[in-house]
Amino acid sequence: MSTAPQRLLIKNGTLIDGSECDPAKNTLIVIEGNRITQVDATDGSMRPPSADDKVIDATGKFILPGLIDAHCHISLHQGALPGVRYTSRAEFCTLWAAYAIGRVLRAGVTSIVVPGGKWFTDVTVREAVEAGLIEGPRMVVASRALSNYGGIFDPDPYPAFEGTPADTAGVLCNTRDEFIRETRKQCKRGVDLIKIADSYWGDIQTCADDEIAAVVDEAHRHNVKVAIHSRGSTSTRAAAKAGVDVIYHGDLATEADLDIVARAGMPIVAGSDTGNASAFAHGKWHGKEAELFVKEIGMTPMEAILACTSRNAELMGLEDEVGVIAPGKLADIVIWNSDPLADITVLQRPSEISAVIKDGRIVDRVAHGFRELAEEPSRARMLASG
Repeated sequence: MSTAPQRLLIKNGTLIDGSECDPAKNTLIVIEGNRITQVDATDGSMRPPSADDKVIDATGKFILPGLIDAHCHISLHQGALPGVRYTSRAEFCTLWAAYAIGRVLRAGVTSIVVPGGKWFTDVTVREAVEAGLIEGPRMVVASRALSNYGGIFDPDPYPAFEGTPADTAGVLCNTRDEFIRETRKQCKRGVDLIKIADSYWGDIQTCADDEIAAVVDEAHRHNVKVAIHSRGSTSTRAAAKAGVDVIYHGDLATEADLDIVARAGMPIVAGSDTGNASAFAHGKWHGKEAELFVKEIGMTPMEAILACTSRNAELMGLEDEVGVIAPGKLADIVIWNSDPLADITVLQRPSEISAVIKDGRIVDRVAHGFRELAEEPSRARMLASG
Protein backbone atom coordinates (compact mmCIF):
# COMPACT_ATOMS: atom_id res chain seq x y z
CA MET A 1 0.00 0.00 0.00
CA SER A 2 1.48 3.34 -1.04
CA THR A 3 1.44 6.39 1.24
CA ALA A 4 1.39 10.05 0.33
CA PRO A 5 4.81 11.72 0.58
CA GLN A 6 5.55 13.91 3.58
CA ARG A 7 4.72 17.55 3.03
CA LEU A 8 5.83 20.79 4.64
CA LEU A 9 2.90 23.14 5.25
CA ILE A 10 3.34 26.82 6.08
CA LYS A 11 0.09 28.31 7.34
CA ASN A 12 -1.43 31.63 8.39
CA GLY A 13 1.45 33.97 7.54
CA THR A 14 1.51 37.08 5.35
CA LEU A 15 3.01 36.22 1.97
CA ILE A 16 5.28 38.67 0.13
CA ASP A 17 5.92 36.41 -2.81
CA GLY A 18 8.74 38.17 -4.71
CA SER A 19 6.52 39.21 -7.59
CA GLU A 20 4.73 42.54 -7.86
CA CYS A 21 1.63 41.20 -6.13
CA ASP A 22 0.35 42.80 -2.96
CA PRO A 23 1.00 40.99 0.32
CA ALA A 24 -1.51 38.19 0.97
CA LYS A 25 -2.60 37.37 4.51
CA ASN A 26 -3.52 33.96 5.92
CA THR A 27 -1.68 32.08 3.21
CA LEU A 28 -1.11 28.36 2.91
CA ILE A 29 2.06 27.13 1.19
CA VAL A 30 2.44 23.43 0.48
CA ILE A 31 5.89 21.98 -0.21
CA GLU A 32 6.45 18.47 -1.46
CA GLY A 33 10.04 17.35 -1.87
CA ASN A 34 12.02 20.42 -2.89
CA ARG A 35 9.23 22.22 -4.74
CA ILE A 36 6.24 24.35 -3.89
CA THR A 37 3.07 22.61 -5.02
CA GLN A 38 0.37 24.96 -3.76
CA VAL A 39 -0.02 28.60 -2.71
CA ASP A 40 -3.55 29.44 -1.60
CA ALA A 41 -5.68 30.93 1.12
CA THR A 42 -5.43 28.97 4.36
CA ASP A 43 -9.02 27.84 3.98
CA GLY A 44 -8.52 26.76 0.37
CA SER A 45 -8.83 23.21 -0.86
CA MET A 46 -5.96 20.82 -0.26
CA ARG A 47 -5.35 17.21 0.60
CA PRO A 48 -6.11 16.77 4.30
CA PRO A 49 -2.99 16.93 6.49
CA SER A 50 -1.53 13.60 7.50
CA ALA A 51 0.43 12.61 10.59
CA ASP A 52 3.61 12.72 8.54
CA ASP A 53 3.17 16.35 7.43
CA LYS A 54 5.33 19.02 9.05
CA VAL A 55 3.33 22.16 9.81
CA ILE A 56 4.76 25.64 10.47
CA ASP A 57 2.27 28.08 11.94
CA ALA A 58 3.40 31.48 10.67
CA THR A 59 0.69 33.51 12.36
CA GLY A 60 1.85 37.12 12.71
CA LYS A 61 4.92 36.43 10.56
CA PHE A 62 6.01 37.31 7.04
CA ILE A 63 6.92 34.80 4.35
CA LEU A 64 9.41 35.85 1.65
CA PRO A 65 11.52 34.08 -0.95
CA GLY A 66 15.03 33.37 0.24
CA LEU A 67 17.26 36.38 -0.22
CA ILE A 68 19.69 36.37 -3.15
CA ASP A 69 22.96 38.26 -2.70
CA ALA A 70 24.43 39.12 -6.11
CA HIS A 71 27.82 40.16 -4.72
CA CYS A 72 29.17 37.82 -2.05
CA HIS A 73 32.81 36.77 -1.92
CA ILE A 74 33.55 33.49 -0.16
CA SER A 75 37.20 32.50 -0.68
CA LEU A 76 38.56 35.96 -1.48
CA HIS A 77 39.93 36.49 2.04
CA GLN A 78 40.49 33.96 4.79
CA GLY A 79 40.31 34.62 8.50
CA ALA A 80 43.69 35.10 10.15
CA LEU A 81 42.92 32.64 12.94
CA PRO A 82 45.36 32.26 15.85
CA GLY A 83 47.26 29.02 15.61
CA VAL A 84 46.80 28.57 11.87
CA ARG A 85 50.25 28.88 10.36
CA TYR A 86 49.38 29.08 6.68
CA THR A 87 45.98 30.68 6.26
CA SER A 88 46.69 31.65 2.65
CA ARG A 89 46.74 28.16 1.19
CA ALA A 90 44.18 26.15 -0.71
CA GLU A 91 43.40 23.68 2.07
CA PHE A 92 42.57 26.29 4.69
CA CYS A 93 40.85 28.47 2.11
CA THR A 94 38.42 25.63 1.34
CA LEU A 95 37.63 25.06 5.02
CA TRP A 96 37.04 28.78 5.49
CA ALA A 97 34.73 28.88 2.47
CA ALA A 98 32.69 25.95 3.80
CA TYR A 99 32.38 27.75 7.13
CA ALA A 100 31.41 31.04 5.48
CA ILE A 101 28.58 29.70 3.33
CA GLY A 102 26.88 28.21 6.39
CA ARG A 103 26.79 31.64 7.99
CA VAL A 104 25.35 33.11 4.80
CA LEU A 105 22.56 30.52 4.60
CA ARG A 106 21.57 30.91 8.25
CA ALA A 107 21.16 34.65 7.62
CA GLY A 108 18.32 33.93 5.21
CA VAL A 109 20.36 34.06 2.00
CA THR A 110 19.53 30.99 -0.05
CA SER A 111 21.40 31.97 -3.24
CA ILE A 112 24.57 33.95 -3.92
CA VAL A 113 26.67 35.17 -6.84
CA VAL A 114 30.38 34.85 -6.04
CA PRO A 115 32.26 37.20 -8.39
CA GLY A 116 35.81 36.11 -7.74
CA GLY A 117 37.92 34.19 -5.27
CA LYS A 118 41.08 32.11 -4.97
CA TRP A 119 42.02 28.98 -6.88
CA PHE A 120 38.85 27.10 -7.86
CA THR A 121 37.77 26.91 -4.23
CA ASP A 122 34.31 28.34 -4.84
CA VAL A 123 33.68 25.85 -7.66
CA THR A 124 34.57 23.01 -5.29
CA VAL A 125 32.37 24.35 -2.51
CA ARG A 126 29.47 24.89 -4.94
CA GLU A 127 29.77 21.27 -6.07
CA ALA A 128 29.87 20.07 -2.45
CA VAL A 129 26.63 21.95 -1.73
CA GLU A 130 24.96 20.57 -4.87
CA ALA A 131 26.04 17.05 -3.93
CA GLY A 132 24.59 17.40 -0.43
CA LEU A 133 27.96 17.08 1.31
CA ILE A 134 27.68 20.44 3.07
CA GLU A 135 24.82 22.86 3.64
CA GLY A 136 24.91 26.23 1.93
CA PRO A 137 23.15 28.54 -0.50
CA ARG A 138 22.84 28.00 -4.22
CA MET A 139 26.00 29.41 -5.80
CA VAL A 140 26.93 30.99 -9.12
CA VAL A 141 30.70 31.36 -8.97
CA ALA A 142 33.73 32.85 -10.65
CA SER A 143 37.35 31.97 -10.03
CA ARG A 144 40.31 34.35 -10.02
CA ALA A 145 39.70 37.68 -11.68
CA LEU A 146 41.31 38.38 -15.05
CA SER A 147 43.47 41.44 -14.43
CA ASN A 148 46.32 43.18 -16.19
CA TYR A 149 48.98 45.50 -14.83
CA GLY A 150 47.28 48.18 -12.76
CA GLY A 151 44.00 46.31 -12.27
CA ILE A 152 42.50 45.88 -8.82
CA PHE A 153 43.60 42.24 -8.72
CA ASP A 154 46.94 42.75 -10.43
CA PRO A 155 48.74 39.71 -8.97
CA ASP A 156 52.21 41.20 -9.46
CA PRO A 157 53.07 42.26 -5.89
CA TYR A 158 56.68 43.27 -6.46
CA PRO A 159 58.37 44.83 -9.48
CA ALA A 160 60.81 41.92 -9.64
CA PHE A 161 58.17 39.18 -9.43
CA GLU A 162 57.46 37.24 -12.59
CA GLY A 163 54.24 35.30 -13.08
CA THR A 164 51.23 34.82 -10.84
CA PRO A 165 51.57 33.69 -7.20
CA ALA A 166 49.49 30.61 -6.44
CA ASP A 167 47.29 32.23 -3.80
CA THR A 168 46.30 35.48 -5.48
CA ALA A 169 42.75 36.53 -6.25
CA GLY A 170 43.75 37.61 -9.75
CA VAL A 171 45.51 36.08 -12.74
CA LEU A 172 47.68 38.28 -14.92
CA CYS A 173 46.44 38.76 -18.50
CA ASN A 174 48.31 41.42 -20.45
CA THR A 175 47.22 40.61 -24.00
CA ARG A 176 43.95 39.82 -25.71
CA ASP A 177 45.12 36.25 -26.29
CA GLU A 178 45.95 35.83 -22.59
CA PHE A 179 42.45 36.99 -21.64
CA ILE A 180 40.96 34.45 -24.04
CA ARG A 181 43.21 31.62 -22.87
CA GLU A 182 42.37 32.18 -19.19
CA THR A 183 38.67 32.41 -20.00
CA ARG A 184 38.84 29.03 -21.74
CA LYS A 185 40.74 27.51 -18.81
CA GLN A 186 38.22 28.71 -16.25
CA CYS A 187 35.25 27.60 -18.34
CA LYS A 188 36.84 24.14 -18.55
CA ARG A 189 37.12 24.07 -14.74
CA GLY A 190 33.41 24.69 -14.26
CA VAL A 191 32.93 28.37 -13.41
CA ASP A 192 29.53 29.97 -13.96
CA LEU A 193 30.99 33.44 -14.32
CA ILE A 194 34.17 35.08 -15.63
CA LYS A 195 35.30 38.10 -13.61
CA ILE A 196 37.25 40.91 -15.32
CA ALA A 197 39.05 43.32 -13.00
CA ASP A 198 39.64 46.88 -14.16
CA SER A 199 41.41 49.55 -12.10
CA TYR A 200 40.97 49.91 -8.36
CA TRP A 201 39.15 53.26 -8.22
CA GLY A 202 38.28 53.92 -11.86
CA ASP A 203 40.64 56.83 -12.40
CA ILE A 204 42.09 54.94 -15.39
CA GLN A 205 40.88 52.11 -17.61
CA THR A 206 43.30 49.19 -17.48
CA CYS A 207 41.39 46.63 -19.58
CA ALA A 208 41.19 47.60 -23.23
CA ASP A 209 37.84 47.59 -25.02
CA ASP A 210 38.88 44.74 -27.30
CA GLU A 211 40.07 42.64 -24.34
CA ILE A 212 36.71 43.03 -22.61
CA ALA A 213 34.88 42.17 -25.83
CA ALA A 214 37.08 39.12 -26.39
CA VAL A 215 36.30 37.73 -22.94
CA VAL A 216 32.57 38.24 -23.48
CA ASP A 217 32.67 36.51 -26.86
CA GLU A 218 34.66 33.55 -25.54
CA ALA A 219 32.69 33.11 -22.32
CA HIS A 220 29.32 33.38 -24.00
CA ARG A 221 30.31 30.67 -26.48
CA HIS A 222 30.70 28.45 -23.40
CA ASN A 223 27.34 29.64 -21.98
CA VAL A 224 29.18 31.39 -19.16
CA LYS A 225 28.33 34.91 -18.04
CA VAL A 226 30.80 37.78 -17.59
CA ALA A 227 31.12 40.29 -14.76
CA ILE A 228 33.47 43.24 -14.42
CA HIS A 229 34.80 45.27 -11.53
CA SER A 230 34.40 48.70 -13.08
CA ARG A 231 34.36 51.95 -11.15
CA GLY A 232 35.32 54.23 -14.04
CA SER A 233 33.31 55.90 -16.77
CA THR A 234 35.08 54.50 -19.83
CA SER A 235 35.32 50.91 -18.55
CA THR A 236 31.63 50.92 -17.61
CA ARG A 237 30.68 52.14 -21.06
CA ALA A 238 32.98 49.63 -22.77
CA ALA A 239 31.57 46.77 -20.68
CA ALA A 240 27.98 47.64 -21.57
CA LYS A 241 28.79 47.90 -25.27
CA ALA A 242 30.66 44.59 -25.20
CA GLY A 243 27.71 42.72 -23.69
CA VAL A 244 29.08 42.13 -20.18
CA ASP A 245 26.28 40.60 -18.08
CA VAL A 246 26.85 42.46 -14.81
CA ILE A 247 28.83 45.57 -13.87
CA TYR A 248 29.94 45.88 -10.27
CA HIS A 249 30.23 49.38 -8.78
CA GLY A 250 30.11 51.91 -11.65
CA ASP A 251 30.88 54.73 -9.20
CA LEU A 252 32.15 57.22 -11.78
CA ALA A 253 29.71 56.37 -14.55
CA THR A 254 28.09 59.42 -16.12
CA GLU A 255 24.43 59.78 -17.07
CA ALA A 256 25.43 59.02 -20.66
CA ASP A 257 27.24 55.85 -19.52
CA LEU A 258 24.21 54.74 -17.50
CA ASP A 259 21.97 55.30 -20.51
CA ILE A 260 24.15 52.84 -22.44
CA VAL A 261 23.96 50.39 -19.53
CA ALA A 262 20.16 50.72 -19.47
CA ARG A 263 19.91 50.19 -23.23
CA ALA A 264 21.97 47.03 -22.77
CA GLY A 265 19.16 45.73 -20.56
CA MET A 266 21.06 45.52 -17.28
CA PRO A 267 18.77 45.74 -14.23
CA ILE A 268 19.79 47.12 -10.84
CA VAL A 269 20.57 44.13 -8.64
CA ALA A 270 21.35 43.91 -4.94
CA GLY A 271 24.71 42.80 -3.62
CA SER A 272 26.48 43.34 -0.34
CA ASP A 273 30.16 42.79 -1.28
CA THR A 274 30.28 40.53 1.76
CA GLY A 275 33.64 38.83 2.24
CA ASN A 276 35.61 41.64 0.63
CA ALA A 277 37.02 42.72 4.01
CA SER A 278 36.69 41.68 7.64
CA ALA A 279 34.22 44.56 8.12
CA PHE A 280 31.86 42.78 5.71
CA ALA A 281 31.46 39.59 7.70
CA HIS A 282 29.47 36.69 6.27
CA GLY A 283 25.94 36.51 7.62
CA LYS A 284 25.67 40.14 8.74
CA TRP A 285 25.22 42.63 5.90
CA HIS A 286 23.35 40.84 3.13
CA GLY A 287 20.21 42.94 3.49
CA LYS A 288 21.96 46.30 3.82
CA GLU A 289 21.64 47.22 0.16
CA ALA A 290 17.85 46.97 0.38
CA GLU A 291 17.93 49.74 2.97
CA LEU A 292 20.21 51.85 0.75
CA PHE A 293 17.90 51.34 -2.22
CA VAL A 294 15.02 52.75 -0.18
CA LYS A 295 16.82 55.57 1.63
CA GLU A 296 19.30 56.69 -1.02
CA ILE A 297 17.71 56.14 -4.43
CA GLY A 298 14.01 56.23 -3.64
CA MET A 299 12.89 52.66 -4.23
CA THR A 300 9.81 51.49 -2.37
CA PRO A 301 10.39 48.68 0.14
CA MET A 302 8.61 46.31 -2.26
CA GLU A 303 10.94 47.29 -5.12
CA ALA A 304 13.93 46.71 -2.85
CA ILE A 305 12.63 43.27 -1.89
CA LEU A 306 12.19 42.38 -5.56
CA ALA A 307 15.80 43.49 -6.21
CA CYS A 308 16.95 41.07 -3.49
CA THR A 309 14.84 38.18 -4.78
CA SER A 310 13.31 37.82 -8.24
CA ARG A 311 15.54 40.39 -9.98
CA ASN A 312 18.69 38.72 -8.70
CA ALA A 313 17.33 35.32 -9.75
CA GLU A 314 17.59 36.51 -13.36
CA LEU A 315 21.31 37.20 -12.93
CA MET A 316 21.79 33.68 -11.58
CA GLY A 317 19.94 32.20 -14.55
CA LEU A 318 17.38 30.76 -12.12
CA GLU A 319 14.45 33.08 -12.82
CA ASP A 320 12.22 30.07 -13.52
CA GLU A 321 13.26 28.32 -10.30
CA VAL A 322 13.78 30.73 -7.39
CA GLY A 323 13.09 34.30 -6.32
CA VAL A 324 9.29 33.96 -6.31
CA ILE A 325 7.05 31.83 -4.09
CA ALA A 326 4.71 30.09 -6.53
CA PRO A 327 3.67 26.55 -7.48
CA GLY A 328 6.40 24.74 -9.36
CA LYS A 329 9.23 26.84 -7.95
CA LEU A 330 12.02 25.47 -5.79
CA ALA A 331 11.17 25.88 -2.11
CA ASP A 332 13.66 28.53 -0.96
CA ILE A 333 11.74 30.48 1.69
CA VAL A 334 12.47 32.63 4.73
CA ILE A 335 9.93 33.39 7.45
CA TRP A 336 10.52 36.70 9.24
CA ASN A 337 9.11 37.79 12.57
CA SER A 338 8.61 41.41 11.46
CA ASP A 339 7.32 43.14 8.34
CA PRO A 340 10.10 44.27 5.95
CA LEU A 341 7.61 46.45 4.08
CA ALA A 342 7.19 48.50 7.26
CA ASP A 343 10.90 48.44 8.11
CA ILE A 344 13.25 47.34 5.35
CA THR A 345 16.14 46.99 7.84
CA VAL A 346 14.48 43.80 9.09
CA LEU A 347 16.29 42.01 6.25
CA GLN A 348 19.63 42.88 7.88
CA ARG A 349 18.80 41.19 11.18
CA PRO A 350 19.10 37.40 11.26
CA SER A 351 17.65 37.61 14.78
CA GLU A 352 14.32 38.43 13.08
CA ILE A 353 14.30 35.10 11.23
CA SER A 354 11.83 32.47 12.36
CA ALA A 355 12.82 29.81 9.80
CA VAL A 356 14.99 29.31 6.72
CA ILE A 357 13.89 26.73 4.17
CA LYS A 358 16.24 25.84 1.34
CA ASP A 359 15.35 23.26 -1.29
CA GLY A 360 12.33 22.20 0.76
CA ARG A 361 14.35 21.47 3.92
CA ILE A 362 14.22 23.46 7.14
CA VAL A 363 17.73 24.68 7.87
CA ASP A 364 19.02 23.92 11.36
CA ARG A 365 20.23 27.37 12.38
CA VAL A 366 21.80 26.14 15.62
CA ALA A 367 23.64 22.91 14.93
CA HIS A 368 26.37 22.95 12.29
CA GLY A 369 29.85 21.56 11.83
CA PHE A 370 31.78 24.69 12.76
CA ARG A 371 32.11 26.43 16.11
CA GLU A 372 31.06 30.06 16.35
CA LEU A 373 34.07 32.33 16.69
CA ALA A 374 34.26 34.58 19.74
CA GLU A 375 35.09 37.52 17.48
CA GLU A 376 35.38 38.14 13.77
CA PRO A 377 39.04 37.59 12.79
CA SER A 378 41.00 39.98 10.65
CA ARG A 379 41.61 38.70 7.17
CA ALA A 380 44.80 36.94 6.20
CA ARG A 381 47.17 38.66 3.83
CA MET A 382 46.26 38.56 0.16
CA LEU A 383 49.62 36.97 -0.60
CA ALA A 384 51.68 34.44 1.30
CA SER A 385 55.05 35.70 2.51
CA GLY A 386 58.25 33.91 1.84
